[in-house]
Amino acid sequence: MMSFPSSSSKAHSRPIASSSNANASPLLSRQKHSVASTSTSTPFRLSSDQLSEIREAFELFDHDRDQQLDYHEFKVCLRALGFDLKKAEVVRLLKEANGVNHANVAGGVGVNVGEMRIGYERFTNIVEGMIQRRDPMLELKRAFRLFDEEGTGKISLDNLRKVASDLGEQLGDEELRAMIDEFDLDQDGMINEAEFMSIMADDV
Repeated sequence: MMSFPSSSSKAHSRPIASSSNANASPLLSRQKHSVASTSTSTPFRLSSDQLSEIREAFELFDHDRDQQLDYHEFKVCLRALGFDLKKAEVVRLLKEANGVNHANVAGGVGVNVGEMRIGYERFTNIVEGMIQRRDPMLELKRAFRLFDEEGTGKISLDNLRKVASDLGEQLGDEELRAMIDEFDLDQDGMINEAEFMSIMADDV
């Protein structure tokens, strides 16, 4: 049977589920671990899942396959990773990545942003900093939306089944139903956002 793992470095100070279920939720542990990394005092490191997501996004939006992103590719790739930045901020990041600043090019005046590019390593460093600065509560809401693909405001058995399949988790319907039953406070057979937040955000 599954339960939700803890959400921060203070994970074991407050049990979320019974001890028999404490380590039984591989399905949601990835999301919770991602949120936990933004709120811990230990040195920040991207998880293997986060690195894979960044790599996949970079390769997907590197349309000309030159191992670099131009302005448009950079902006869309950031948006795909959950960072919907305004044009001025995207330009600023792109200029910084290309060494353009007030000290060496008079504030970048005359520099053609359309000709600038950013490679994978620099892109990963930028995204890592953004993830580290993200609000954990906003991350939980984002995690909920990953499960609630239809935007119904609730996580159903079908949602859990699909996520389990996408993550390569071999979980049967009995296990998935048991997880819902464990945390379905209003007993409607699904997990709503409030229930999800109360489970996942105990220690954020």
